[in-house]
Amino acid sequence: DDYYPIYWATVELTPCRDCPINERLAVSLHSSEVITEYVETNAILKLHGPASEKVFESLLNSVTYMNSAVEPQRPLKRDIIVTVGDGRFNVSAFVEIIIQNVNDLPTVKFNGGDTWNVDFTEGYGPVPVASAIEVADQDVEDILIVSMAITNGANGEFLQFTSDLRDLTLSYGFNGLSLVIGGVNATPAVCSRALKSLSFDSLNSNPGDMVAFPRIIKFVANDGHANGKPAYTKVSVTTVNDR
Repeated sequence: DDYYPIYWATVELTPCRDCPINERLAVSLHSSEVITEYVETNAILKLHGPASEKVFESLLNSVTYMNSAVEPQRPLKRDIIVTVGDGRFNVSAFVEIIIQNVNDLPTVKFNGGDTWNVDFTEGYGPVPVASAIEVADQDVEDILIVSMAITNGANGEFLQFTSDLRDLTLSYGFNGLSLVIGGVNATPAVCSRALKSLSFDSLNSNPGDMVAFPRIIKFVANDGHANGKPAYTKVSVTTVNDR
């Protein structure tokens, strides 16, 4: 009713768990008749008239909600309260927002890259193969399973941990060529710390084929939903002449 114009309107987000950095309201349309004010700390959008119902309706229909948080604060339900006043009466309406979480795949990196190179000398004992490894997952509540395997290994070659894995469970694959760590305490930080102590060794007295074919160790993290992108360590071998 243009005879009784709308004097003001507010759009309030409640609760605003990720404000003011990641969560906010915005209005995409503008009118010369209405002044727009936004209170970031509380996510309250204020529209100051007076203007006609049609003008306010257009502006309110252009209001958008945004949440750029990698992991939105729980619970994931938000309410938006829209209140309009004409100087005589106020009326409110409510909008419910349910944030749908998207699974972020875990990552395995070596100093930010996907590959790592180490040298192994025959007869000189095990060498660390993941000293620069970092396992991460943006979904902070995820518990991980990390598998590692010598993809082109042979008998007499194996992987082993040199530190105590009291916070993790450890499973062995065929002939020690593969290992899996996990358990209820397998957070990314715990897994990263454990993997830094992983080493490669070979008991072969004649590892000649390892010179032509360096061993490749594959690392894969799983968050209970899907595997992340693998990372690899390349083990280059130096043989020693046996007298």
